[in-house]
Amino acid sequence: TGEVEKLTNYSQRKNNLEARKKMLEDKEDYSSQKELERLEQKYTLGKVNFDSVVILDFGNSLKSVISTLIFIGFSTFIFYKAFITEITVDEAYSFLNYSYVENVLNIGIANNHLLNSYLVTLFQNFGYSEIFLRLPNVIFGWIYIALVVNVSLKSKNYLLSLFLLILNPYVIDFFSISRGYGITTSLIFLSIYSYLYFKNYNLYFSIFFLIIATTSYHVAVIFLIVFY
Repeated sequence: TGEVEKLTNYSQRKNNLEARKKMLEDKEDYSSQKELERLEQKYTLGKVNFDSVVILDFGNSLKSVISTLIFIGFSTFIFYKAFITEITVDEAYSFLNYSYVENVLNIGIANNHLLNSYLVTLFQNFGYSEIFLRLPNVIFGWIYIALVVNVSLKSKNYLLSLFLLILNPYVIDFFSISRGYGITTSLIFLSIYSYLYFKNYNLYFSIFFLIIATTSYHVAVIFLIVFY
């Protein structure tokens, strides 16, 4: 790489080699010819100011290992947080007034996040524990983390983009409570991802995911308007 070449003074030592070879080419004595043969096998000529260089190869294999560990770690943390956190007032109100009575289309107040309420209605069949009511958001949290890891792998600033998109405390909270914010966050990011990386019909997929996002949290319509 350029940094290694600069560190080892590669250009100057390369020039030293070429100059020495050119000087020896005009000589016909035995020692000069033997030295020329040795130089033909070298790339540079001259000493460096250190014994060795250790290069950390932050290659794809290492990135894959780190990405897998991050996905498992944050996915587990979101599930654990959803499991131990006591139910909030908004969660209880939404569940009792919309999901439990299966009245998800009641849009009289903004507290009803339609897609979230509908998914909670389905998941309540497994039980009324907080973790079952929060599973839709937890699952969308896993999807979000997987997308972030995939996008970060395509970025030059791998770790920076990875941690900026995951370590936001609000994002972690969104995916560990039974509200529409986490689902919407994941769908908006999925919309951006599809627009950037889907090869076919990327625009249509992007708009589709944004429309679905507005059903989970109506303020997401702002992103749809801006997109247009």
